[in-house]
Amino acid sequence: MKKSKIFIALISVVFVIIFIFSAYNVFKTLYEYNKANNLYTDIQEQYIESVEDTSIQETTEAKQAEDNNQSLPISIDFEALIEHNEDVVGWIYSPNEIINYPVVQSDNNTYYLNKDINGNYLINGTIFADYRNNSVAQDLNYIIYGHSMNNQSMFGTLLNYKNQSYYDKYPSMYYLTPEQNYRVDLLAGSVVSPNDKIYQTSPDPDLFQDYIEELCMKSTFKSKNVYEYGDNVITLSTCSYEYDDARYVVIGKIVKI
Repeated sequence: MKKSKIFIALISVVFVIIFIFSAYNVFKTLYEYNKANNLYTDIQEQYIESVEDTSIQETTEAKQAEDNNQSLPISIDFEALIEHNEDVVGWIYSPNEIINYPVVQSDNNTYYLNKDINGNYLINGTIFADYRNNSVAQDLNYIIYGHSMNNQSMFGTLLNYKNQSYYDKYPSMYYLTPEQNYRVDLLAGSVVSPNDKIYQTSPDPDLFQDYIEELCMKSTFKSKNVYEYGDNVITLSTCSYEYDDARYVVIGKIVKI
């Protein structure tokens, strides 16, 4: 009887320890999410100069055609932003305003994985361009990486493009740079491996066209946009969970604004 009580007591202690550990991890995660949200809200408030009202979403074909020719929904004070961090190369923006972040670039693809724009530790990291890229205007394939956070921050909403309805609502994004601004007309979304051909920054144009057409055929959404030979594209990459080390990429061709 005494041994039974001791065993029950030990089990209770184990459960209490597990509960405390789990609660701590939840608190830590929420704290990190809140810290990241506050940081990027501050960055947006400091460096976004103007915002077009996107609160009303219309889905008629006429409205979508008008949207394809619209002016930029935001403008960025790049001079001040680059003074804040010289690694800044652009700003990525989605009309749902969830993807609304500065883009940085270092001399490797690991530095900003868990560092904020100030160089401090942050679980969300910073959206960053592949170190091999030169510029979105020069490179046939300009690659941008971001974490897929559970609260859908950073590139968490990219996974929504696995559904046609999400693409239908948000068929384009915007990529702003100090030199030129672009609309990114989305072409395809696909689950790929880290060694996939889509991670080539300077692919052979002929082979790249064939591969983009292949991706469009198996895309998780069907796009009305068509890739033409020589079009420069932006590839947005984040983690996916179909298998170990899976990635989900959304590819779009750039249109100067």
